[in-house]
Amino acid sequence: MQKHNLIPAQPGPTPNAWCTWETQCERAGEVRDGAKLLFTGDQGAKLGRNHLDETILFGPNSWSSHWEGIRRDLYLLLDDGWDVPRGVHPDRNLRFFGAAEPEPERFPSCRGTAPERLRQLDDMARRAGWRGIGLWIAAQAPGEDYATGLSLEYLREYWSIRLNWMREAGIRYWKVDWGRHAADVAFRRMLTEQGRELAPELLIEHCIGLLPLNDIRIADGEVCGTGRFDRSSEAARKIAEMLEFCDSSRIYDTLSPLTIATCLDRTAFFLSRRPRGLIDLDDELYIAAALGCAFSAMRSPVWDDTYETASRRGKRCKEVFRAAFFHRLAPAFAGGELRCSGRILTDRWLFRDGDTWFAEAIGRNIPQSAPAALSRNLPLPEAAGRDHEIPFLAASRNPNGCCALAALPRLSPERGLHCPRTDVLCELPDLPEYFGVFGAFRSLTVKLPAPPRKLLIQPLDGSTGAEAVKLSGKLPVTIPGELIESCGKTAGEDDFSAGVLFRFQN
Repeated sequence: MQKHNLIPAQPGPTPNAWCTWETQCERAGEVRDGAKLLFTGDQGAKLGRNHLDETILFGPNSWSSHWEGIRRDLYLLLDDGWDVPRGVHPDRNLRFFGAAEPEPERFPSCRGTAPERLRQLDDMARRAGWRGIGLWIAAQAPGEDYATGLSLEYLREYWSIRLNWMREAGIRYWKVDWGRHAADVAFRRMLTEQGRELAPELLIEHCIGLLPLNDIRIADGEVCGTGRFDRSSEAARKIAEMLEFCDSSRIYDTLSPLTIATCLDRTAFFLSRRPRGLIDLDDELYIAAALGCAFSAMRSPVWDDTYETASRRGKRCKEVFRAAFFHRLAPAFAGGELRCSGRILTDRWLFRDGDTWFAEAIGRNIPQSAPAALSRNLPLPEAAGRDHEIPFLAASRNPNGCCALAALPRLSPERGLHCPRTDVLCELPDLPEYFGVFGAFRSLTVKLPAPPRKLLIQPLDGSTGAEAVKLSGKLPVTIPGELIESCGKTAGEDDFSAGVLFRFQN
């Protein structure tokens, strides 16, 4: 008997993406004398910026051939480098950035006017099965640098031309990043307002640049700071202002493998401001799925085994599928009630040579802290155990009624990245039709207003259909962690933690 598939066949509305940036940097390390390079500081960025072109993206065995089964859910997001010549870098050539049209030598088959070339680039992505092309955009116009700016009137005219190009070409995703106006909220507001008028189908994602660690500084050789996102900073003030008008906001870069606590604490701040639009959590896929946020995945199945050995993200590609498939049922959403635990957990990592591009972290034992649990539109989930024995927890109730819960890994120099298995309690005020569960558990107890008549479980990677779970008919419903893991995790150590979909039926 064929099992029923609970995952819809059609992609959902969430503007998720696969972003090329980290794979640009990782692959660039393979092309110089076949040796792996140490990506510390801007050297990695320069190599990565050069490693992006039509052949890499769309040639034989290209990046666009990855993620079969979810490409229609994802924009193929071309990051930094697509619109500048090779060898052009912001340390000496900042004035070249901001062209927002395919660089001819990188994309030789894109010909004609700027809108025609953009359309051809988007068509290549769509023919490969993607949702479309997403474009990294410098927050400036060519001719600007940190010493010399152009008038707002000139910028308004310059970007109106490019927004018209995007409308004509059918481009629907911009990632507006660094540049002269990176921290200029008025510039970002202008882009957003013009975009809504001239290219209403274009999602313009904004950010305010942050260091990759929350409130950490090195003074006299010592690590100082709270390891928390600084809500009193000028960056926080600008982020709060930006969240009032933009349709999508990115939490900005974090430092692998110390990403989960950094992301959670930033996300807590972003959501506390009741943003108008969606929040993009970059490569934190399970947090995005559990909290109703968007993602821009960066991991890739082509990464070398020696790249990011601590996080093992290149081996954890099933997580991209699970998050994308769950978003078909429970799209990312704005608004809602945020709850934050008063209990604070701290992760740490001792960075060694080769661990990171961020030179200041090397040789340091760096802390990052965040609330033990976050939730949107749900009571806070709870985990039993001491601080170092429990996972971070994230949960939400989608406006459409779907619910989600993630038990997230922890990080320490002694144990590396690991999944604490403990007893977790999650209260759902009403009976959801679908409940996405991510992570590792000893047991999961679900408090419900009434016992469900039937419970179906299915792996969220889409590998097989749903099957029934026998229930006692009593409340609360307790689900063994072994069941979640056996259903939602493929065999082998490369698949780090599970993702399953439950369906409750009366």
